[in-house]
Amino acid sequence: MEILIKIIDIIVAIVSTFTDESSKYLAKLKEKRDIKKKRKK
Repeated sequence: MEILIKIIDIIVAIVSTFTDESSKYLAKLKEKRDIKKKRKK
């Protein structure tokens, strides 16, 4: 049971860091898209 809890902790840590990185990446993409839209106007 202890081992299972540790494995879940590791998975949660990996997932949280991954989602954090991907959200930063998506924010950057959104900024680039917004800049392109502004140039067209």
